[in-house]
Amino acid sequence: MEIKKTAKSEFVGVGFSQTVSFEEAQAKKLHGVIQQLKDRRGEIVDIQEDSGMWAISDHHGEEEFTFYILMETENLPESLPEGMISYHVPALTMLIPGIRSMSGLK
Repeated sequence: MEIKKTAKSEFVGVGFSQTVSFEEAQAKKLHGVIQQLKDRRGEIVDIQEDSGMWAISDHHGEEEFTFYILMETENLPESLPEGMISYHVPALTMLIPGIRSMSGLK
């Protein structure tokens, strides 16, 4: 698998957050919040359709982190769907795994 390093400009996202321990994350306690965004993404106004869903973690030391699952939006919304948050994501550098072409394999 090839890994690509890329930069992402700051953006605003709307979705959900959940603070969990690393053990809870390993026990797949975040699957519910991810599914919640999938189920309710139609309620978010001005989604940047080509940006996909963003999963961002903000670590609070060695015990826990806050997980944000967001849809990128064009602007900070004036109002949010019930239970959702908006989050300003600063510019960042990320690693994106890629898949090598398998067309040459036999």
